[in-house]
Formats: sequence, C-alpha cells, structure tokens
Amino acid sequence: MTTTPDDDEVNVNAFLAEYYSDVLDCGHRRAEPTHFHANGIPMTAGYAEMSDGRRVCYACADDLQRGAMVQNTEITAYLSSDGEHITTWTGGELAKVISLGSATTGFGGSEITFVRAVSPDGREWYGRNGGKGMSVRLKAVK
Repeated sequence: MTTTPDDDEVNVNAFLAEYYSDVLDCGHRRAEPTHFHANGIPMTAGYAEMSDGRRVCYACADDLQRGAMVQNTEITAYLSSDGEHITTWTGGELAKVISLGSATTGFGGSEITFVRAVSPDGREWYGRNGGKGMSVRLKAVK
C-alpha cells in the first residue's frame, strides 16, 4: 500500500526546505530549531532581525550586542537562570555577574534583584530586575 502526503504535509515539507536553505544577511544559515508546533513547523525563526531589517544568525547577533556594550552606556539583556552571567536572549554571554542581591519592596512585598557585572573589556555594569532568568536593564558604572 502506497501512501501520498496530504496537503498539510507537503506544505510543511516545502516550508522546511526553504527554512533550511535560507542564507541570512550575515552569510550564515539559520539556527537549528529546537521546538516545533504540532504541525512540524519550528516555533522560532532561527535568526535575529535587526532594527534596520537585516537578518543575522544568533552568533552574529550576540557579537553585535557585545559591540553595542562597548559603544553604549545602557543595554537591555538577561540575567541567566543560574544568576552567574548577563546574556543575550539566545544565551550568548555578555558579562560575568560579580554581585547579586535582592530586597523586598514595600509595594506588595515584591522582590527586586540587584546585579553588578563586568564585561570582557573590564567595564562594570549595574542594574535591577525581577530575578534570575528575567530581562535586566543595565547601566555602565561611571
């Protein structure tokens, strides 16, 4: 008995063929997906889209974010789930946490996490957020 793919299966296969053949603006290919919808289509794009519309791989996006740290005094990043690093949203390391603490606020007893980190160029950064694994706005220490 021979089976033929239904329309949904053909559409998914066509999508995946294009997905894996797409070369990004940085010259690299998309990242391999790790999570899929029930129909087999990846949940993530496999690339980062820059504000100017360029599509770059995650490694190149991480490098661009590291470069932005050298040029700017404020960045938005993530406190890793183990609290030891400042990372990009894909997990690329931007800085090493050197101090981490928390305090309870008077507003509803919510907790704020305070973080200090040092980037590879030796520059220190500080910020606060809602805890490990959450985004954090960091400012360079003057």
